[in-house]
Amino acid sequence: MIAKNGRAEYTVIERHFALPFMEVFEMKTKNFCKVLGLSLLSFGVGILASFFLPQSVLVVIESIVIIAVGSIYFIQK
Repeated sequence: MIAKNGRAEYTVIERHFALPFMEVFEMKTKNFCKVLGLSLLSFGVGILASFFLPQSVLVVIESIVIIAVGSIYFIQK
């Protein structure tokens, strides 16, 4: 519903239930897009690196990445 001043007016139910849900959904959509973009970027860099680097270097890089992700996850929880 739009008021005379051009701003949206919400009912009590909309203010307490619908608006917080819409904000959370918007935040989840932004985070999903960021995660998807970062995943695609990482996948592309990994494929590109696998063509140019020898296997021994790739094993070291992969183990460092796994340790770093595990450490970050452990620190967050």
